[in-house]
Amino acid sequence: MIRKYCIALALLLCWGRNVLAHEADAKHTDAEQAAIYARIPPEFSFSVGTYSTARTGASRAGEYDLLEDSPTLSGEARIYSFPHRLHLDLDGKNRKDYFGEIGYGYRNLLLFRGYNRTLFHNLDNIELIDLDSTVSPPAVTRNDVGVNYGVKTAMNDLYLKFRAPRFPLHLYLAGQSFNKEGKVQQRFLSGSAWFNDRERTSRSRQIDWRTRQYTVGINSHLGYLEADLSHGEKRFDAGGDNVLYDAYNRAGFATTLRSADTYPHNRIAEITGSSNTLKVHTTYTGRLVASATLTTKEKKNDFSGAKADYLFGSGNITWMPINKLTVFLKYRRIHRDLDNPGSITVSGRNGNLYQDLTVRRSISAVTDTYSGGIRYRPVADITLRTGYTFERIDRKDAEPWGIVDKTRKKTLTVSGESRLQKNLRFKAKYTHRETANPAYNTDPAHADEGAFSITWIPRTGIHTLLHYTLLREARNNLLFFDGDGNPIDGTDDRKTQRDRVLGSVSFLLSEKLTLTTSYAWFRNRTTQDIVYTLSTTPFPDRIDPGVPYKDSAHSYTLNLSYAPRKKVRLNTDITRTTTRQDFAPGSPALREPVSIASFSKQRIRETRFHLGGEMELRQGLRLGLDFEYTDFNDTQDNPHDELEDGIIRILQLNVTKKW
Repeated sequence: MIRKYCIALALLLCWGRNVLAHEADAKHTDAEQAAIYARIPPEFSFSVGTYSTARTGASRAGEYDLLEDSPTLSGEARIYSFPHRLHLDLDGKNRKDYFGEIGYGYRNLLLFRGYNRTLFHNLDNIELIDLDSTVSPPAVTRNDVGVNYGVKTAMNDLYLKFRAPRFPLHLYLAGQSFNKEGKVQQRFLSGSAWFNDRERTSRSRQIDWRTRQYTVGINSHLGYLEADLSHGEKRFDAGGDNVLYDAYNRAGFATTLRSADTYPHNRIAEITGSSNTLKVHTTYTGRLVASATLTTKEKKNDFSGAKADYLFGSGNITWMPINKLTVFLKYRRIHRDLDNPGSITVSGRNGNLYQDLTVRRSISAVTDTYSGGIRYRPVADITLRTGYTFERIDRKDAEPWGIVDKTRKKTLTVSGESRLQKNLRFKAKYTHRETANPAYNTDPAHADEGAFSITWIPRTGIHTLLHYTLLREARNNLLFFDGDGNPIDGTDDRKTQRDRVLGSVSFLLSEKLTLTTSYAWFRNRTTQDIVYTLSTTPFPDRIDPGVPYKDSAHSYTLNLSYAPRKKVRLNTDITRTTTRQDFAPGSPALREPVSIASFSKQRIRETRFHLGGEMELRQGLRLGLDFEYTDFNDTQDNPHDELEDGIIRILQLNVTKKW
C-alpha cells in the first residue's frame, strides 16, 4: 500500500512540476531580516522557590498533586539572532510534576519543537466488601490493605520539519510517547479467572507502560492542489507486572479440564501497529473546494496473535454558488477487519496446560457515512445552518455476541445564530437522531437534543453568558440473554435525560478590579429495565422494571482580580461543588443481605480556594505566591464505599529575575 501511495504522490508532483518556483526564503533580504531580528532583544527569566504541602485525611482532595515538599525551579529564554530563533521554557514543581519545551527555527527552512509534560495522579485503594460473612471460605481477600496507589504520567512530543529552498516541498518527522509508571490496584476473581470460585481479590500491581508513535511524511503545494503522504509506526510495551499468577485449586474446583497449578491471568499484552495516509485538497480560495483522505492501519497483539486491519476513506466538497449560500457534501467509509485465534492455551508454572476452544471471533464491520449541509446568510447578522447524515453499519460475526448485524442511523441538525442587537447575540441548535437496530442497550433508538446560548453586554464593563443543553433519549425492545444465550422476553424500555446549564457574569468594577461569577449545573437521569441472571441451575432470570438512576452536580465559582498598584497583582477564586448520586433497584435479590442501593448513594461536597499574587520588588526582580486549599467532604459517610474525607493545603513561593 505504501508503494501505491508513493506512486500517487509522484504523479501529483509530476503534474505540478510546472508550478512557479517558490517565493524567496522570506519576504525580506538577509540584511533586512537581520535588522528586524536585531530590534527584538533577548529575554531571560529564572525562578527558584519552594513547594510545600500539608494533608489531613485522604489524598483525593489533591488528586493530581504530588503531596510532598520540594524545591521548585523554572526559567525561560527567547533569543532571536538571524538566521536563528530559539525558545526555551522550563517549569518544575517537583520530581513528578514538571513541564519543559524547546523550539528552534533556522530561516524558514527548518523548524523544531519538543515538549514534555509530566504529572502525578493519586489513585484510590478501593476496599472490597464481603456482603455475606457466613460464607466459607471468605468471598473477599484483600492483599493490599494500607497500600497507597499512584501513577506518574509523562507525555512527550517532538516535531521536525524541513523545507526545500525555493520550492514548496516539506519533509517532516514527528514522534510522540505516552508513559505511565507507578503502582495500581488490580481486582479480579481468584482461581486465575476460573469463575466457579467467585472469590473477589485485590492486590497491588507495578506498571511501566510505554506507548511510542513515530510519523514521517512529505507534503507539497502543487498549484491548485496540496498533497501530504505519511507513514506511522506505533507500539505499546507493558513493563512491570505485565502478567499475574495465582494458584488454581481452591474450593475443590480442580478438574480433569484444568489441573491444579499456578496459572497466569490479567496479562497486559504488547501491541504493534502501522499506518499509511494520503491527503489531497484543492486550494482553499475560490467557490469550490474539495479534499480527500485515504488511510490504512494495521494492529497486532503480540501475545495472542489477534490482528486488526482498518481502511479509512473520506471525501469532502464545499461549494459556494453565491456569497450568501454554502453547500457541504461529505462521504466517509471505515472498513474494520478483525481476526483472532479460535482457541487459547494457558500454561501453568508446573507445566500443566489448559485449553479453551470457545473463543468467539471478533466483530468486523463496514461503516458508510453520507453527509450534506447548507449554510445560508440572508442578512449580515443572521446565519442559518442545516445538515443531514445517514450512517450505515454492516457487521460480520456479530450474532455470537448477541449484537445485530445491521444498524442504520439518521441525523438531522438545524441551527442558527443572530446578533439581535449590537450588544446581544443568540445561538440555537436542534438535533434529531433515529437509529434502526441499535447495537447495544445503551444506544438509543430516538434522541432529541436542543441547545441555546445568549451573550449579553448590557453596558460597558458587564458581560453575561447563559448556555443550556437538553438531551432526551429513548429505546424499547432491549436485548437480554439467559445463561444459554437465549433472548429474554418481558423487557421494555430505557429512557435518558441530560441537562446542562452554564452561566457567568463578569464585572469590570474599575481599571484595577475585575469580578467574575459563574454557575454550572449537570443532571443525568436514566430509567431502564434490568435483568439479573443468577449462576444456579436452571438459570433463573429476574426482570427488575423501571430501575431509576440519577446523578447531579452544582458548581459555583467566584473570581476576583485586583491590581492595587502597578507592580502588584492579586488573583483569588473560590469554587464550591456539590454532587449526588442514587441508584434504586427493586429486585429483592439485590436488597439482601445488603442493599446494592446503599453502595451507590453518594453525597459529596468539595470546596477549593486559590490565592495567587506577584509583586515586583525592583527592576526585573519579582516575588510570587500561590496558595491552594481543597476540602473534599463525603457528606453521606456511606460505610459501603471507599470515599474518605480529606483536606489539602499547597503553598508555592518563588523569586523570579527577568532581564
